[in-house]
Amino acid sequence: MPQLDTVTFFTQYTWTLIALFILFSLLVTKILPQIEKNLKIRSTPLGPKVLRKTTDPQLIKNLLQL
Repeated sequence: MPQLDTVTFFTQYTWTLIALFILFSLLVTKILPQIEKNLKIRSTPLGPKVLRKTTDPQLIKNLLQL
């Protein structure tokens, strides 16, 4: 059975570890910061200025700093 061959098992194991490391790195550097940013934006309370759809520069500046 080729699945249990030690020569091919080592290369498959190595490539699996490399692929999982790349996926983990992508998750930590790209996806999780984006989720954190979205959660911060969603947790800000909506005031009457936002509900009236005004363009208050201070409010826009505060939202962009998140």
